[in-house]
Amino acid sequence: SIAYNEAENGGGIYILNDMVTVDFSSAYLLGNSAKNSGGNVHVQGNNVDSCKHVILKGVVAVDGRASFGAGINILSCVVALVEAKVAGNQAEHAGGGVRLESADCRMVEASINHNRAEYGGGIQLLGTVKLVIEQPLTIANNMAGTGGGGIASDNSNFQIHALSEDVLSLQKNK
Repeated sequence: SIAYNEAENGGGIYILNDMVTVDFSSAYLLGNSAKNSGGNVHVQGNNVDSCKHVILKGVVAVDGRASFGAGINILSCVVALVEAKVAGNQAEHAGGGVRLESADCRMVEASINHNRAEYGGGIQLLGTVKLVIEQPLTIANNMAGTGGGGIASDNSNFQIHALSEDVLSLQKNK
């Protein structure tokens, strides 16, 4: 496990990626914190055209703390979250569970539960964002102080594509 680490960005894992393939599997991240973004995980590229091959499979991100994107923060990158569990994270400002900023994200069998933020308790979308949901994505029991208990969009041009019916479940978010 990767537990109780602190950093400016990416308290548990910090991935700065351009033109490289990153395949990160089966990590348990607990209680990591960042002063800025990505309490448990921070993934960043220069832009989505150069940062295309990041796969986070079987990642469990729990009890992270950050100003933005406490569980997982993705900035200017194309990322696949496969069989990911993001729970119990808390962002001071936005993106309690997952924060996507100018990013493309494919989610396959993921759950985002019991996260908190002032804005976007489960997921915050910022900038141009494309979210593709291939298998069940559950966003449940997340809380936001001012808006978007499940999903919040802030000055975004976003697209959410569910590849079949009933793959997105939003439940009991406040």
